[in-house]
Amino acid sequence: MRANEFISEKWSQKYKRSINCSRPRGFSQRAHCQGRAKNEDEQLDELDFLGSPCTKDCSGHRAGYEWSKARGGRDAASHSPSFNNGATLARMGK
Repeated sequence: MRANEFISEKWSQKYKRSINCSRPRGFSQRAHCQGRAKNEDEQLDELDFLGSPCTKDCSGHRAGYEWSKARGGRDAASHSPSFNNGATLARMGK
């Protein structure tokens, strides 16, 4: 057997949450914290879709909006609140 068959290089979510980005230990943790900061900055740019607040990346709002526009302003009955909200925005003509 090879040594790399036993090595798992993925970090668990628990380990990622435990990293203190104000005092990272080592190169890998510093790189992880820089990537986390970059992702947070990108998310802060897209937290609003036509005046409606988004929780992650507004993809649900956008999908519902496009779906409703393609169907002449129909209202959506999805299990996703953000999708429904995007469809409502399209129906209102925003």
